[in-house]
Order: sequence, then structure tokens, then C-alpha cells
Amino acid sequence: ATVTIQVDPDDPTRIVEIPADWGALQHTNQPYYLPAVPTVLADRMFSLIRDPDAWWVGQMVAYLMRPSEMVRQVLSESETNIDFSYPVVGVHVRRGDKRGENGIEFLSLEVYMEQVELWFTQYEMYHPPTERRIYLASDEPQILEECHEKYPQYTIYDNLNISIEATGYTEASRIGILHDVHMLSLTDYVVCTMSSNIGCLAYELLHFKHGDASGMVHSLDTPWWFVYRHNMMYESVVENTALNLRKGDKLEIENIQASLETKYKYKKTDTQTQTVETKNLRTEEISDYPVYMVKKVPALFNFSIFDSIV
Repeated sequence: ATVTIQVDPDDPTRIVEIPADWGALQHTNQPYYLPAVPTVLADRMFSLIRDPDAWWVGQMVAYLMRPSEMVRQVLSESETNIDFSYPVVGVHVRRGDKRGENGIEFLSLEVYMEQVELWFTQYEMYHPPTERRIYLASDEPQILEECHEKYPQYTIYDNLNISIEATGYTEASRIGILHDVHMLSLTDYVVCTMSSNIGCLAYELLHFKHGDASGMVHSLDTPWWFVYRHNMMYESVVENTALNLRKGDKLEIENIQASLETKYKYKKTDTQTQTVETKNLRTEEISDYPVYMVKKVPALFNFSIFDSIV
């Protein structure tokens, strides 16, 4: 199922607007907003990509993040220090600018590394034994030191200067973020938290580089999301009397940003069953539904600029 939204064919706008006031963005009534998948591309995207919204945003992100010559030299120099012909797992541990936020509990480094080791173990089921190598990015320098101390059996690629500069608002910190996102997007698998924009950017760029990258990232908290997306629709695929759920019920999450800030609407229960908290538009009830009971309903937009694409 999809929801198709008509776009004014006489609208000549070809500019992507990034307002300075992010708070105002979540209250705007723009007729279309990202991901805004074009109708004409939908069938091909849905047949090839398991997370088409992330793939589509990834194409735009990759275009917007084309490096300048100076940044390209920095990235190229770093790439030469890592042999990507052998497996490398990317790890992003966010700390610095999350300190002081209400309800935030940091995950230990061990939680990240458990997923890293699991990936290598699964990889070796079909490949010869391989050296454990990770690219570690963090805005907390102590995380780099801790990882070297606790995991001497791993080859760890990192950049202490980037970690030290990460929480500042300087040119060096901005280049450092570009560097880490780029390096994470070159790895074979990424362990991160997608409540961080860095994790989301890496996921989007992996889609740009690999096509379907939905299995290349493990988020330890939320799924991929797009900041200030107004809503997200799901549809139930089963009937469940206990949850007052009928097959085909439309389920909605409103204000994705606010949802993430109030303990995440997409979460794991004590039994490790991943659930999504939504409003059932038929019953008006708000409930947690296991993700295997629902499927995402993409929002499609009839942009006339794509009409010439067959």
C-alpha cells in the first residue's frame, strides 16, 4: 500500500530550502517534504530496495556532500591508511553533545563491540578466518583510549584529533565530521545509534554506494529517521484481538522528532521484541505494536519534473 500526494504541476520551485530555524520546520505546512519519493520511480525502488526512503535521501545527501578539493585530499589521504579490500566494521559512539539531556543513558562500549564480534563471527561462517578491524569514530576521546585498552586483539583505526575537536563549532570540527561519516560509509558494516545524525548519514551514504544497504547497519536504539519528518504511516499485516488490531488498519506516528525525544517511539521491549508506538486511525488508540505486525506505507509525490522518466 502507498499514499500518493498530488504536487501542483505549475509549481516551478527547483530549490531545496533549509531554514535556519529548525524548530519552525516541524510546524510548517509545506505540501511536500523529504523523503518525498517520486511516484514514477516507486515501483523500481520498492522492488530493489528494502528501505526506499533511506535510499532516496541517500542520493540527495551524496550529492550535497560532494567534497571540495581540499576536503577530497584529506579523505583520500585517510583512505590510503586502511586496506578496505579486507573487512572493516565501522563503529560510531556518540557522547559529547548528548550530555545533560534528560533521560539519556549512554550505552557501554561493550554493547557496541558485542555486535561487532557477532558480525565477524557470522562473516567467518562463509569466509576464512579474518583479522578483526574496526574504524572507530566518537566525539569522546576517552572512548578511543578505552577501546584500545579493552580490545587489543582488534586493529583499530581512529583519529584522536577529530574526536577532540568534534563538539566544537569550528572548521576543523566540521571537516572532522565529514571525515568520520565518509570513512564509516566505506566500511562493510556499521554499529551505531541512529538517534545520532552521524549514524543516519552513514546509513544514507551506504545506500548511495551499495544500493540496498538495509542490512549493513545495526542501530542500538532507533531505526533510521529523517529529522522533522511530519509523520510516518504504517499498515497492519495481521489481525490481533488482544491489541484490537485488524488487518489493514492504518497506524500513524506524528512529529517524528518529538517522538524520538520522548523516549523513542520505535523501541525494544524487555523480551527484545522490537515495537513501534503508533496511533490506530480506526480506533484512535495509541499502542505498541511488534514490527512484524506492521509494514511502512510510503508517501509518494507526483512531481511533474520526473514525468519524462520511463
